[in-house]
This record gives sequence, structure tokens and C-alpha cells, in this order.
Amino acid sequence: MHSKSKRSNFASSTNERLDKVMVPWMSGLVSGLQNRVQQFESARNLSKTSDILESFFICMTRIYSMNKEVYIKGKKFEPLFPKELLAEKIGKLASIIEDELTNTKNPLYVVMLNGAFMFAADFLRCLNGSVETKFVRYTSYSGMSSSGSINKDAQLKEVDVKGRVVVVLEDIVDTGGTMKAFVDDLLGMGADRVLIATMFARDKSYSFGDKVSMHPAMVLKDDAFIVGFGLDYDGEGRNLPDIMVHL
Repeated sequence: MHSKSKRSNFASSTNERLDKVMVPWMSGLVSGLQNRVQQFESARNLSKTSDILESFFICMTRIYSMNKEVYIKGKKFEPLFPKELLAEKIGKLASIIEDELTNTKNPLYVVMLNGAFMFAADFLRCLNGSVETKFVRYTSYSGMSSSGSINKDAQLKEVDVKGRVVVVLEDIVDTGGTMKAFVDDLLGMGADRVLIATMFARDKSYSFGDKVSMHPAMVLKDDAFIVGFGLDYDGEGRNLPDIMVHL
């Protein structure tokens, strides 16, 4: 009887703790999910089923990772895209680029520093065979906005692009100003064609010319500032494995 009484008391105590902890937690989870879905549907104007499913996945990730928010120079960033989703999108993009380059001899892959280094590393590992890779630096960002002036890397002159197809690996095409300046320089140096493989692009129309095509792994439906996976805020946050957003 004594043993049964102890087991009964233990079970009762356990259920009580579960009621106090799990029920509020589950309630908060459901409430948070509903709020996130409403925010994403409103902010991103979702209409396609694939967009809704992807946003549902993102919402679940953000709710599950709420304790992973980070502060960079006093600004709060929350989880947006998990590394697993990034890996999936990069693999698909690499396949698209390889298909685009079928029968193309000796394409050149040019990595835009500093932001594209993590994306480029994962992208290049998805390719079949050996490829030639160069690194250049064109920048226009200061803080959380474009400075409007482009700083060019003198090493570009050392890259032999004449008559070749060049694949530019970029972290994000934002206003398009930096990328336009870069592809114009490549074409001016004799590149036959330019493919832009970028991790992110904004949901807007870009015009780079007839010899240029852009292939984003993911399209951002708003202008929110993101960091992580190579992208930074004033030099910090590049090491974060997931994409974080400043709301």
C-alpha cells in the first residue's frame, strides 16, 4: 500500500507539472504560429501553395527557435530561414546552373566577397567535376543600406574572361547597382555570357542586358534586412548558420 501510494502521488505530481508547463507552452505555440502565419501572409502577399507551405515551415522554425534571437550592435535579429532550407535551395540552384551550362567549355566561377563565401562554398561542392574559381570584391553597403558608391577590386583585371561564360556567385542582389557595374565590367573585358547565381534576390525587376541571366535560390518578398550565412551587419553576423531578419 505504501508503494502504491508513492506511485500515485508521483503520477499526480507529474501530471500537475505537465499541466503547468506543457499546456501553456502548447497554447503559446499555437497562438504564436497563428500570429506568424498572419504576419507572413500580410507582409509577403502570399498566393501560391508552395509559398504558403514554405512560410508555414519558416513560421514553425522561428517559433521553435525563438530563444535563438541575437543582438548585433544593439539591433535584434530573429531566425528566418534555417540552414536546412538553405542547403536544399542551393542544391537545386546548382543543378539549374549545371543544366544551363551543358556543352559549355571551361566556364569560370567568380565569387563575390565578402558576403558570398559561405553560399559559394556550399554551391561549388554541389557541382560535378573540377571548375575554375576566382574571387573578387565589389561593395556598396554601409550599415543596413546601400551607400550608392561602388568600391571595385583591382584584382578583377587579373581574371581572364575573354570569350568565356562567367558564373557570378553572389549572396544577395538588392538594388542591383553593384551587380550591374560588375557584369558590365565583365562584358567589357570580353566575357561571352554572364550567369548570376545568387542566394537571394529582391522581388523586383532587374535589367542586366541580353547576355546576362539571373538565377536566385530564393526571392525575398520584402525589403527586410537579413544577416547570417555570410551576410553581415557592419562586419558582424556572417558566421551565423541560419538567416536572421531584423523586423
